Amino acid sequence: MTPALRLSVRFLAPYSHGRGDGREPEWPPSPLRLFQALVAAAAARWNERTAVRHAAPALGWLAARPAPTVVACAGSPADAPHRLYVPDNVGDLVARAWAGGRADDITGYRTGKDVRAVRLGHDAGVHYLYPLADGTHEPHLGTLVAAARAVTHLGWGVDMAVGDAAVVTPEQADALHGVRWRPTADGSGMPFRVPRPTTLDALHRRHAAFLARLASGELAPVPPLTAFDTVGYRRDADPTSAAVAAFELRTPEFDGSQAYDPCTGIAAVAGMVRHAAAALAAVTRPFGWTDADINTLVHGHTPDGAGKLSGCGADDRFAFLPLPAVDRRGAGEAVGAVRRVMVVAPPGLPAAARWARLLSGHLLSPLAGTRPAALRLLDPPAADRLVSRYLLPARVWVTVTPVLRPGYDDRDPEKAGRLLRRAFVHAGFPPGLVERAVLEWRAVGFLGGVRHVRGFSPPAGLAGFAKVHVRVTWPTPVPGPLAVGAGRYRGFGVFVSERES
Repeated sequence: MTPALRLSVRFLAPYSHGRGDGREPEWPPSPLRLFQALVAAAAARWNERTAVRHAAPALGWLAARPAPTVVACAGSPADAPHRLYVPDNVGDLVARAWAGGRADDITGYRTGKDVRAVRLGHDAGVHYLYPLADGTHEPHLGTLVAAARAVTHLGWGVDMAVGDAAVVTPEQADALHGVRWRPTADGSGMPFRVPRPTTLDALHRRHAAFLARLASGELAPVPPLTAFDTVGYRRDADPTSAAVAAFELRTPEFDGSQAYDPCTGIAAVAGMVRHAAAALAAVTRPFGWTDADINTLVHGHTPDGAGKLSGCGADDRFAFLPLPAVDRRGAGEAVGAVRRVMVVAPPGLPAAARWARLLSGHLLSPLAGTRPAALRLLDPPAADRLVSRYLLPARVWVTVTPVLRPGYDDRDPEKAGRLLRRAFVHAGFPPGLVERAVLEWRAVGFLGGVRHVRGFSPPAGLAGFAKVHVRVTWPTPVPGPLAVGAGRYRGFGVFVSERES
């Protein structure tokens, strides 16, 4: 084990207002947010107004480091946002009205801004651990320590903080208190933005654009920062999430998205992608797969392809999950057409998700009564707004396709609950976690646009199972994808996270 550079920030108030993708509350602050704070602190520390020069080599070295481990205090987003009002810059209009003898009030010109803060734990601190492969003799450490100790804010201007840095031993790093987030090798988990070697130059250009935004006499919008990478992170206590490859369904000419009915098109989309994966595997032979391996891992059949796989090893297979859209409609949300599909790798074989990315660009052969489509890779999956709803950790999840629940409940609610919990355990969730979950089930969907279970036609061989829509509330946020029940490899029993009010 090697020592690590610890960059620490402690908030002066137990709140954080930073927002990540989708303008959702971000906790812990991403490594990119820390890097931006260090750049601002370095400019102030060495009195550099237009570009950071003294600390540039050290910041470039830091941006080139692998993604750090993050140790953060507990943080919980507010249940509901509060609204602030920002005055509009229209003082000239009010003054003109006054000069003309007309009554006017600048308080009538304001814009509402919804704020959803994260309330922090008692220590309100976060630490970033960068392993030092070269030991403690890195020449940039002194500059980074000085820059860290000049940090005054992390996030919004109201998020005042103090920074610190030091080289710590592995024992000292392990002794840090808080929730430990580690980067994942397969990109699964919560996506965090991290700097790349070109990030500092991009920040310089963006700052120059901000300073020159009125140079032409008209306001020139400042372009957003795009020079960063996205890395998946997972907490030590998180259930292991599956490795996935996500795709957009396009027309064969790639000139638009291809949409399928969220009720009747589920089995067709899953079947088309499964057949495409089997054809690709037959050509590329990944991992030395034989025809028997393709029959079991892709099709879920016996090695000779003659029957349905069952017993030991029946769950070691790909899942093909069409993803209906979830759109905001009025005060709520509703499910729309299927324009995305996710391929979930077999348990214990995350590399298979990387191989499945080769499906990008492939034309799907249409089944009877369906339209053809082509696949376009979404990389990383959680960066897509819709796919992230099926992947990012959440406490409340609801079905977009019904769970095909095995067993007979004899119209006994207690027995139905036991059978449903058993289905979650069979899907790979820890029994202790399942016992603490709150389950609700019924025949109609929990989101608008989700049809009655009678409107769904399961694939051949699964028609005899009871169909129920389910809402599950976990004691702690759980990452996706969630697919439960007998049809979980073919698009049934798929859950999407529900926004908590």
